[in-house]
Amino acid sequence: MHYLMSDIHGDCWRFNQMLRKIQFSGSDILYVIGDILDGGNENLRLLNQIRRDPRMRMIKGNHELFAQMYLEERLDRDQWNLWGGETTRREINMISEEERRDLLQYLRGLPLIYRVMWGERHCILTHSGYHADYPIYNADGTIDIEKSIQTAAAKDEFGYLVSTDLHHIPAKLKFDHYLIVGHYPIGFYNHRKGKIYKNRRYLDLDCGNGQRKDGGRLGCFRMEDGMEFYV
Repeated sequence: MHYLMSDIHGDCWRFNQMLRKIQFSGSDILYVIGDILDGGNENLRLLNQIRRDPRMRMIKGNHELFAQMYLEERLDRDQWNLWGGETTRREINMISEEERRDLLQYLRGLPLIYRVMWGERHCILTHSGYHADYPIYNADGTIDIEKSIQTAAAKDEFGYLVSTDLHHIPAKLKFDHYLIVGHYPIGFYNHRKGKIYKNRRYLDLDCGNGQRKDGGRLGCFRMEDGMEFYV
């Protein structure tokens, strides 16, 4: 089976609770679509668990980029704290220089997309989805979403990964792939607070685990049958 999850935000306990709930086994694949950091008190434990499990595929989110920027000394402690990174920063400050170099190399190398099939539907998994400043059009007038993401990230990776444009673009705009994203909590723009949201252009997995006090949950989607799981 193939599973999708995003925006765990350091909640290692609920992540493992979810794995037990879906009975994650040796033949399964889990795609984690960014933002595993910046929330709980086990950020690096969660990252290392995902990193070391060959059944798991990780995509870079904006919070992984924040950690990368901190390690590169492009982001100071106060700004990262404002963006929710205080617990991750404290954990990083406790590891060795060798471990910091290894972590930086890993974060730099994280992919921004995976291409998958969902039934007969061609999909792109990516964290934020779309940056409206960098559209690349196909001859038929649709957006070449993969090239658009690549262009946006090459110009401004930070701008791409923090973008919420996907949720505000005109209804007439069409993509050449279906998008599966996280990043923007569903309760911020739709009444389905705490539930996975699907429309004709994208599926959003961010059920608000980083905002549990406001009704958020951790969600997981199984691609073979569309089953949704929550903890």
